[in-house]
Amino acid sequence: MDDLIGRLAALSKTKGGSLTVAHTDQFSYHDPVDGSVSHNHGLRIWFKGGALDTATQTALADLSAGVADLTDLNTRTHAARLM
Repeated sequence: MDDLIGRLAALSKTKGGSLTVAHTDQFSYHDPVDGSVSHNHGLRIWFKGGALDTATQTALADLSAGVADLTDLNTRTHAARLM
C-alpha cells in the first residue's frame, strides 16, 4: 500500500478504466464528540462525471474497473489468480 499512498496525489486527472480521477486523499476521522482526529483510515478516490441515469450494476462496473486499474487491486488481492 505504501506505493499507492506515495502516488496518490499523482493520480489526479489520470484515467482508470473509462473514468477520470477528479481528486484523491487519505481519509482522517474527526470525532464530533471529543474533537480527536484519527489519521490514515483509508484512501479515497473521486471520479469526474458520474453516471446518475444508469443502472447500479453498470455504474459499479465502471467504478470497479477504474479502481482496480488505478490501484492494481487484482494483483494486491490475488484476484487475477482466482479467475
